[in-house]
Amino acid sequence: MNEDGLIEALRARLAGDDPRVVVGIGDDAAVLATLAGQAVVSVDAQVEGVHFDRRWLETADVAHRGISAALSDLAAMGAEATAVLVSWELPAGEPEAGLRGLVDGLAEASRDYRVPIVGGNVARGPALSQHTTVIGEVRRAATLRSGAKPGDGVFVSGPLGTAAVGLRALMAGENDAFAQRWRRPTARLDLARLIAAQASACVDISDGLGSELTHLARASGVGARVELARVPTAPGQAERARALGHDPEALVVAGGEDYELLFTSIAPVDPRLATRVGEITDGDVEIVRADGARWSGERGFRHR
Repeated sequence: MNEDGLIEALRARLAGDDPRVVVGIGDDAAVLATLAGQAVVSVDAQVEGVHFDRRWLETADVAHRGISAALSDLAAMGAEATAVLVSWELPAGEPEAGLRGLVDGLAEASRDYRVPIVGGNVARGPALSQHTTVIGEVRRAATLRSGAKPGDGVFVSGPLGTAAVGLRALMAGENDAFAQRWRRPTARLDLARLIAAQASACVDISDGLGSELTHLARASGVGARVELARVPTAPGQAERARALGHDPEALVVAGGEDYELLFTSIAPVDPRLATRVGEITDGDVEIVRADGARWSGERGFRHR
């Protein structure tokens, strides 16, 4: 499949009648209806050999998880998704089945998140990579990392460490439900309105709980205390981690790629939507193990 054929396949699979899209795939640029409130824009890169290994992912997974990772940034800002643009670098000789898998993954993500994919770019590169640009909107002001105050509760939107367990399972040659969590994470756009209305600060958990907690605390000029015994995990997760030879708490703190939300709020939060795991303080950033000891290990992925 040549470039023209790939673009035509994308246009055929991703065509829609979303009223927000005036001009979609096929012209020099997309045209969107004027946004209300504030526009929120972010970009994410998923690069073969850095963010994923194709031994463990189909190309449809690569496309889908790239969009999920980018949309997670919008969710953290309390923004609702408006449109997505995707740029691919494709290695020479990529088989047609792989290209069609990428198209399928985009179409599935567009359907799952109910967001139109309105354009992008295709180029030759040394390895498969996807760069995803997302556009969202908030009716009032975007939620930042910098609004937390001492006394706020610290909340997480779902189980942490699950994706890290899944990646370790795949690395061990095993395939299970945890592996699927790593292959197809979910951006928590379903909580965007809650974040916009109630959160004082928010960040998505892409690099690990410890890393993101530190980012939020530093941006806000505060400290924090989180108790690992209160952090939600999936059923059987600790046992699965141990069976794979890993410390369950280490994967919760530093595993990353869950794309859940870490946020703060002075008001109570419905426990069906998020779990309170600690509080904002005026001291240090502390993570406390289940045995009461202070966490002193790795806190998350470092980009450099």
